[in-house]
Amino acid sequence: MHDAYFSYWSAGYRKVPEYKYLLMQKIAHHFAKKHFYNVHLVTDSKSLPYLKNMEWTSVSTELDTIDAALGGIWSLGKIYAYKKAAEAGKPFIHIDYDVILWNGMPNKIYNAEVFVQNEETHAEYAYEVGKFRESCPNPSYMSFIKHQSAVNMGIFGGTNLNFIHEYAAKAIEISEDKNNYNFWTTFNKFHSDWNMATIVEQYFLTTMSIIKSQKITYLFDNGWPTSEEAQLYGYSHFMGDKAHPNFIPKLKQIAKDHSINIDI
Repeated sequence: MHDAYFSYWSAGYRKVPEYKYLLMQKIAHHFAKKHFYNVHLVTDSKSLPYLKNMEWTSVSTELDTIDAALGGIWSLGKIYAYKKAAEAGKPFIHIDYDVILWNGMPNKIYNAEVFVQNEETHAEYAYEVGKFRESCPNPSYMSFIKHQSAVNMGIFGGTNLNFIHEYAAKAIEISEDKNNYNFWTTFNKFHSDWNMATIVEQYFLTTMSIIKSQKITYLFDNGWPTSEEAQLYGYSHFMGDKAHPNFIPKLKQIAKDHSINIDI
């Protein structure tokens, strides 16, 4: 049985969480508690007051140790959580706060050594990895391994904890290398403010999988899931829905239908 992990870092993309993000987290947490025996939270002291009224098996505030100036790599809080989960020694799944696993762990990924939501193609171009290589003093393995594949990590985990730990530790090393500090904190030539985070987390995972010949299992084999595929696996990822004016009423209806207290 996998342990489930959530994470939230106040220096990351969403900063201090707004109501709708907390409501998503509460719904995602509800379904995780329903289907997983252990549900853990990795966060920081600034975010904890917003999340502490949910029932967690354990709570860690070790994200306090991350330099907030590295917030452009907003995935760094997640990567710390991956490392901590691997060190715990049990197969795990990390679930983003905007992902609902309606029916728990899908059978397709249950025994996978490493799994993610889906592959993202044309990543070298979409993530502007060339700019990273040209400007980052120490791009590590990404300086000489070029590929077009990255992964969407709405969910991530598996049974190969050694690989996951090595990937996370190396991603943290790239992020916290003193030689890279000026790049991470001042570089402003990416077209998307997601690129730093997605290069370090999603592109680098594929890079490591190439180096280590590690198979990655995709829950969805053909990219972003269709509504039919999402329904088949009992999966919702609200990545593109958050700005819709009816999004909060939709979340409240989900909460009502499943008797989830929406008080935050």
